[in-house]
Amino acid sequence: MRFGVPERVEVEVVVYDAVGRLVCSLVRKSCEPGYYRVRWDGCDDLGRAVASGIYFVRFHAGNWTRTKKAILIR
Repeated sequence: MRFGVPERVEVEVVVYDAVGRLVCSLVRKSCEPGYYRVRWDGCDDLGRAVASGIYFVRFHAGNWTRTKKAILIR
């Protein structure tokens, strides 16, 4: 997944399962202007593989938030 930020901003990218439970945090840091790529390995924050299914990836940077659907197939 790729995202870009136009200015230095706090960025959070997190994954939720289909019922809204937090699965893992992919990014929680301040990012300089530019484009970034983040990859989810299909594991939760404890490193355990999660089940196949529908997940939601939420991107939050400053005042901007976007949620995208992701399908994990094992």
